[in-house]
Amino acid sequence: MGTGWLVVVLLLLLLVGLLVAVRMDADGPVELLAWVLLGALGGAPVVAVGTAWVVPMFITPTLVGGLAALLAGGLLVAGGVQALREYPWRGPTESEALVLLAAAMVGAVTASLHTDVELMLSLASWLRTGEAECFYMQTFSLVGDLNQGGSPDRIRDAWQIVNSPGNTAYTAALMPTLDGATFRIVDVIFRVLLFLFVQLALVRWTRFLISLVAALFVVLNPFMLYVEVLDRNVIAAALTAALLFALRARPDKALAHGLLLGLLAISGLRFLPLVFAVPVFIVHGTRGSNRREWGAVLGGFVLPFAVGVPHLQHHGLHSMGETESWWELLQLTLEELPRTPFLPFPTGAYYYLTVLDFLGLGVCALAAMGASRSFRREPAWGVGLTLPLLGILAALSVQRDWIQGDKVRIALEALVPVVVLAALGLDELFDRYRRRIALAELAAAAVVLLALGFVTARLDVPVDASTYLRHPVHQTETDARLAPSRAAVARFGLLPDYGRLATKLDVGRKRAEEASVRWTVYGPGSPLADRPREAGWWGGGEASEPLVVLADERSVLLEIDLALLPTAPDDAVREVASGAPFVDLIDRGKLLDIYFRSVVVPWQAQPLGIAALPLRAEVDGLGELYLDLNAFGSLGTDRDGFTRVGPIHLRSDHGGSVLTALPDASSDSTIRVRVPRNYRVLVRDWLVDSNAGTPHRVDSWTVTVDDGGVHVGYGWGEPESYL
Repeated sequence: MGTGWLVVVLLLLLLVGLLVAVRMDADGPVELLAWVLLGALGGAPVVAVGTAWVVPMFITPTLVGGLAALLAGGLLVAGGVQALREYPWRGPTESEALVLLAAAMVGAVTASLHTDVELMLSLASWLRTGEAECFYMQTFSLVGDLNQGGSPDRIRDAWQIVNSPGNTAYTAALMPTLDGATFRIVDVIFRVLLFLFVQLALVRWTRFLISLVAALFVVLNPFMLYVEVLDRNVIAAALTAALLFALRARPDKALAHGLLLGLLAISGLRFLPLVFAVPVFIVHGTRGSNRREWGAVLGGFVLPFAVGVPHLQHHGLHSMGETESWWELLQLTLEELPRTPFLPFPTGAYYYLTVLDFLGLGVCALAAMGASRSFRREPAWGVGLTLPLLGILAALSVQRDWIQGDKVRIALEALVPVVVLAALGLDELFDRYRRRIALAELAAAAVVLLALGFVTARLDVPVDASTYLRHPVHQTETDARLAPSRAAVARFGLLPDYGRLATKLDVGRKRAEEASVRWTVYGPGSPLADRPREAGWWGGGEASEPLVVLADERSVLLEIDLALLPTAPDDAVREVASGAPFVDLIDRGKLLDIYFRSVVVPWQAQPLGIAALPLRAEVDGLGELYLDLNAFGSLGTDRDGFTRVGPIHLRSDHGGSVLTALPDASSDSTIRVRVPRNYRVLVRDWLVDSNAGTPHRVDSWTVTVDDGGVHVGYGWGEPESYL
C-alpha cells in the first residue's frame, strides 16, 4: 500500500487510542502512552476482525481505516473534544522519564529477540497449499491480499480450527497495513504494555523502585523470554495487567473494566482468562456498584467478546483440546494421575517444576509471602489476585495430551498475579517494623516450596498410552529416552534459570536464520520467487542473499554414538583423528542433498532414522549441521538400488516429497561428521505427528568444540528454536 495511506491509517488508530486515554483520565505521560497503545490496538482492529468474520469479508486497509475513523468520530461526538481540551497535558517527572526510558529498552529488546521464521514458513505454506499453522492460518484467511481470487467463505472454514481469536484479533486487521512486520510490531507493543501496566499498578501498591524492578522482571524473566514469537498468552498477560491497573486505579470506569475483560477473554486459549472476572466482581461488589455500573461492565464485556462467538458455536467452552468436560478431567486426574507420553511428569507437576525453574524458588517464595500480605491487609484483593492464579494452574493441571512443546506457555496467563504478589512480598522486606517477621515468612515459604519441588520431581507414574491414539507419533516412550527430559524439567534453583533459553538470546543467530529461510523460501529459483508482494515483506523487494558464516580453516572430525546420547551425552561424543565420515562439510564438491541411515538404539523400540541435508542454506548461514532423528524414514529402494527417503509420516510415494539417498548398509549407531571447527552440530530428535507430519516439538543435543574440548548441551521441548 502507499506510504500516504499507511500514515493515515496509523494516525487514525492512534487518534482512537488518544481519545481512549483522555477518557480514562490518564495521569501523566506513562499512563497516557499505555492507554494510547492499547486503545489503538484494541479498538478498530478488533472491530474489523469481528466484522470480517460475521459478514464474511476480507480485511483491507480501507476497512480498518474507515472503522478507525468511525470510532474516532463517535468518541469525539461523545465528549471527546471537551476531554481533549480539558486534559492536563504535562511533561514527565524524573521517575516517569525513567519508566519511559525503560519502556523503550523493553521494546528494543523485544524487537531484537523476536523471530519471524515460523511466520515465514507458515505464509509460504499458505501461499502454496492454503494451509498454515493454527493462528497464522486464521490471520491469513482474513487478509484480502493473501486471498486473491478466493472466496470469503474460507474465513468461516478457517474459524473451525480449535482456537479462540487470540493474536488473530490484532494481527489480521493490521497485516494489510504493516505487511510482514505486523507480528513483530504487535509483539513489541504488547510487551511494552505489559511492562507499563504492571509498573502503573504496582506503584500504587509498593515503592517506586520495586514497581520498576518488578515491571522489568515481568517482561525480561526467562519464562517470558522463552517465547520468541507473538503469542496469545503474552497478549493475555498484558491485558491482565491493564485490567488489574484499571480496577486498582480507576474503580469507577465500569465500561472500561468490561471492555478489558472481554478483550482479555478472547485473547487466551479457550477463554481461560475468564477467571479474571473474579477481581472485576470483587471490586464492583465491595464498592457497591449500582445497576447502571453493572450494566456497563456487562455491556463492555459483550462487545469485544462477540468476536469469539463463532468459536463458541464450533467448540463451546470445553477443555483445551479435549472432548471431556472439566469435571470428567478432574476425576480422571485425581483417580489415575495420567501422564502424557514424552512429558516426564503429570501435567500439574510439570507446570509447577517449570514455573519454579523459570522464575526461581526465591521469586516464588516472595509471591507466597505477598499472598499472605494481601490476605492480611486487603482480603478482597488477596482473593482477586490468588484465585485466578490458582484457577489457571488448576485448569492446566487436569489436561491430557500435553505433547506439544508450546503448551508450556499457557501458564504465562498467570504470570502477572505471580509478579504482583512477589513485588508485595518484596515490599514487606523493606518495612523495618516487619522485616524480621517477613524474613521468617520468606524462609518458611521457601522451605515449603522446596520440599514440594523435591517431592514433585520424584513422581514416577505410568504413561497414558491412550494419547498415542489421539496424537500418533512415530516413536514410543522409553525410560532411557525420558531420563534427560526428567532432569531438564526437574532442575530448579533459587534464582531464575536463564540457562533454559539456550540460543534464544542469540540475536545474531535469529537474524541469520531469518535471512536463510527468506532466501530458501522466497529467493531466486524458489516456488514463491514470483510473488513479489509476499517476498518483499522481508527484504524490501526480492529476498536478499543471506550472510555466510566464515568457516574456520581448521576442521574437526566428531564421532557421535547415538546409542549413548540420551543417557550419557558427555561420553557419546568425542573428537577422533580418522574414520569415514557420514557427512563431510569440508569436501564441499562432493556433498549430496541428503544422507540417510537407519539404526537400532537401546532407547527406542522403533528403528531410528538419521538424516542430514547439508546443502540447506542454514548450514552456511548459521554455521550449523543438523542431524535429524525420527524426522525421515526409508520408503524402500528404487530400481537402481538407491534409498528412497521421505518425511516420517509418508507411507507411500508422494512425488516431490521423496528424496533419493545413497544406500548405507551400516547399522552402526556411531556416526562421524567432519565440520569446520567453529561450526555446531545439532542432533535434533523430532516428535512428529506420524499421520499429518506436524511437529509437536524438538529435543536437541548441541555439540560444540573449543580449546577446552568437546561440549554437549541438551535442549528440551523447543517449540520454535531449530525448527
